[in-house]
Amino acid sequence: MLTMLAVSTVAMPKAHAANIITFDENANACGGAVMCSTGGTLGYSGTDPFNLSTITSWFQIDTDGVSHLPGQPVEPNKDAGAFRVINNTGITVTTFSLTLTDTFTSSTASVHPCSVGGGICDNFQVNKGAAAPNGAAEGLSGPDFVSCTQGSAGGGFPCFSTAGSAAADFRPNQLTFNWTGLSIAPNAVFDISFASWDNSAFAVPGPIVGSGLPGIILASVGLLGWWRRRQYSA
Repeated sequence: MLTMLAVSTVAMPKAHAANIITFDENANACGGAVMCSTGGTLGYSGTDPFNLSTITSWFQIDTDGVSHLPGQPVEPNKDAGAFRVINNTGITVTTFSLTLTDTFTSSTASVHPCSVGGGICDNFQVNKGAAAPNGAAEGLSGPDFVSCTQGSAGGGFPCFSTAGSAAADFRPNQLTFNWTGLSIAPNAVFDISFASWDNSAFAVPGPIVGSGLPGIILASVGLLGWWRRRQYSA
């Protein structure tokens, strides 16, 4: 059974939590703000859940009317929604990381001066759902991390929490949402939802899923590392 899966305060001025991603157990019905796929991959108006293994080909949130992923439609457009997803990896997923390239400018809603080092920052929040197992945690990291506004350093991340949410300021470009201590069974269907999203973001290649098995990291598209290991051990 799937177990899974928002503000912040910063000096001058206060940063309001926005750009929230929640990883949760609720397998909402397709339609409305719940995006489903065509054949488990591209498209937002289908009736199938998206395949977790191909997340870098379909996960994006648009505010500029331009698709950032080849072959993927422009929708959804900012604000709030959810992707219905299936764990098609064949293994129980215990950790999950989603790296996004995000775009914002000084005119983007919720942007504010960075509290450290100058420049502009926006606030991002990572949540886990109420069905998360005991000990599950959430964290934020990435090369453009500036400061933790909810939570503290821990768990290998500069911003970390076991309380259900963590939030941090980032400069434009890239950030990683992290969830640990999960237990997502093979073929479990769940949601990756977003809310209060103010800027365009899209998934980028990199480690997307950690299986929890020693020495195995599932690569971003096609679970390359896992398949190679299977081939070598066959």
